Amino acid sequence: MTRTTDFSLTTESLIDEAFDHLEMGVDGESVSPEMFARAKRTLNLMLANWQAQGIHLWTYTDGTLFLQQGKESYTLEQSNFTETFTQTALTNAATTGSKTVVLDGVTELAAGFFISFFDSDQDLFWTKVDKISGSTVTLIDALPTDYAAGQEVFYYEETAPAVARVLGIRRTNNFQDDTPLNFVSRQEYFDLPNKQTEGAVSEAYYSRQRPEGVLFLWQTPENSSELVKVRYERRLFDFVNNDDEPDVPKEWLLAIAVNLAKWLTAKYRVSQPVFERVNLLAEESLTDALNFDEEVYDISISLNREARN
Repeated sequence: MTRTTDFSLTTESLIDEAFDHLEMGVDGESVSPEMFARAKRTLNLMLANWQAQGIHLWTYTDGTLFLQQGKESYTLEQSNFTETFTQTALTNAATTGSKTVVLDGVTELAAGFFISFFDSDQDLFWTKVDKISGSTVTLIDALPTDYAAGQEVFYYEETAPAVARVLGIRRTNNFQDDTPLNFVSRQEYFDLPNKQTEGAVSEAYYSRQRPEGVLFLWQTPENSSELVKVRYERRLFDFVNNDDEPDVPKEWLLAIAVNLAKWLTAKYRVSQPVFERVNLLAEESLTDALNFDEEVYDISISLNREARN
C-alpha cells in the first residue's frame, strides 16, 4: 500500500478539470489550442484578482533587508533582500584589492551567491562569488578596503520573491534584538522631518508602486550594523508552462478549477443547468478554501473584577 500526501495538479490538468465541469472536451470532443491558451490567460487573471482581494496565509514570508548607510528607500526586489542567509567570518585578514578570501564556513556556498563583508566602520561591501575551492572563495569584485580576521561575512543565494504587500517591519540590533517599527501612511511619512537624518530606524512606509514597490525608512541608518526584517505577502507565481504546478496548497485546487470554469462561462456558451451547477460549486468550494485559509488560535477571555460595582 502506497501512502502519499503530495497530490497536485498541473496547469494543463487544472484547465482540463475546468472544461470537464463545463462539459467541454468530453465524450470525444477536443479543446482547441486557442481555447486552452485563453483558459490559461483567464487562470492567471483570476488568481491575480484573488490576491488583490485578500491575504493568503501560505504566501506569508519573512525576508531580511540589509541596510546601507544613509539610504532612505529600497526597492526590495532590487536590494539585498532575502528569505534566508548564512553568517560566517573571515579566517584570515584580507587586503584592499584582493579578490580571494578564506572563510570559516562555506556551507552550501557556490558560484553566483551574493556575499558581503563588514569593514571597521560597520558598513557592508557586497559582491558575488566567482568560484570556490575548499574554504577559499574568489570574488567577482575586488575588496575596497582592508578586512581583519574574524570580521563577519554574510551570503545568500537569491533575492526574495516579489512583494505583494508588506504586513510588518522590525529592526534588529546586532542581529539579535527585534524592535517593531512604526508602520505609517504615505502622508505621515512625507510629513516627517529631514529624510536624510541618520539614526536608529523607527518609521517605515511601503509604497505599492508599479512595477515594484518601494520601502521608505526614517531615520536613515548610520551604518549596516542593523538590518530590517520584513513580514510580507509574496506574489503568487504565474502559470507559464503546461506542467507548472499551482502556487497554492492542494486544499485550493478544487476551488481554482471550478472557479476557472465559472469565469470561462463568460466566454463560452453552456446550458443553464451546467451554468447553475458550476456557479453553486464555485461558491461552495471558494468558501471552503477561504475557511481553510484562516489562522486557528485560541482566544483568552478574562474578567476585570475590579471594574465591577
